[in-house]
Amino acid sequence: MSVTGETYTCNNCGATYEKAWTDEESLAQTKVDFGVHVRADDEATLCDACYALMIEWWDSLSAEQRARIARNAGYGDTAESGP
Repeated sequence: MSVTGETYTCNNCGATYEKAWTDEESLAQTKVDFGVHVRADDEATLCDACYALMIEWWDSLSAEQRARIARNAGYGDTAESGP
């Protein structure tokens, strides 16, 4: 059930879903999961299944790989090692 009354289209799989989280909640969770505050120009909307795949990929990376990705994306060395 949508708490926002809105829908979104996943930028990865292309399916449309009802939003269950506010944008603020989603960005806060992204900070927890990836260790960076996502910039507005970097935002992509993902469904739960695609987000879970991204988390699985991120968790498979070494701390050095994560830091390099964060640096290359313009975040500096701010990506934490994660869970």
